[in-house]
Amino acid sequence: MDDLYPPTVLSQAVRKSLKGDAASVLLSLGSEASITAILRKLEVLYGTVDSPETLMQAFYTARQDHTESVPSWGIRLEATLQRAIDRGSYIDPASQDTILRNRFWSGLSSDLLKNATRHAFYAGQDYGNLLQFVRAVEQELQSDTRPPKPKPRVQFQAQTFEPKDTRQDSSSKISEQLSEVIKRLDKLEVSASKPQPLTDNQVLHQILDRISALEAKTQKPASTNTSYQRGKGRGYRGNKIQDDPSVNYQGGKGQDGSG
Repeated sequence: MDDLYPPTVLSQAVRKSLKGDAASVLLSLGSEASITAILRKLEVLYGTVDSPETLMQAFYTARQDHTESVPSWGIRLEATLQRAIDRGSYIDPASQDTILRNRFWSGLSSDLLKNATRHAFYAGQDYGNLLQFVRAVEQELQSDTRPPKPKPRVQFQAQTFEPKDTRQDSSSKISEQLSEVIKRLDKLEVSASKPQPLTDNQVLHQILDRISALEAKTQKPASTNTSYQRGKGRGYRGNKIQDDPSVNYQGGKGQDGSG
């Protein structure tokens, strides 16, 4: 790789790939810093600080999480072993494959998956072939054990019936009836206070009654003094006293002086 690209091109590529605080750290190294100096600075700031023994212990005690797929589990295990080697743990390159395959299969979380791949593990397959075989079995088991889609459930909402208060219902009915009676009484009072228009028959009867009263007045005889008329009986000759010269109207005596 060093022969394909000059060191300046590689350092420029590393600088462009860094973001945030990591990019700011390289400012103290200067623009002429080599790739080795850049990687060393990044290792000091962000590299693993665990001891080789701690990393190997984490490797041998690692187990697959229940939510972790087989490829993810293999990648995590390989990275843990590589960090331990980088920190100074000596592992024979010829035995690295055996260490990985043993820890990989032993750390599987599914007993069903381990039983289904047991024969391949004891057959002595290398780590790569074992990982590929376990992946295939995992996919097959997931397809077989995948639960069918549940049918949509029809939910019935339970209806709760609360006992009605009959006393409250009866009192409300009585109140409604009383309100209706009061409204009708108000209507009657209003209609009674207003003069009712006369019908044609009533007007006709009033006219006939007035005509009858007028006829009765016109047909009634005039009033006379009956006692005065009875005094004018036989032998009444009128008022002759005015023709008698012997009567003195002033003194009530005649001319002869007799009273």
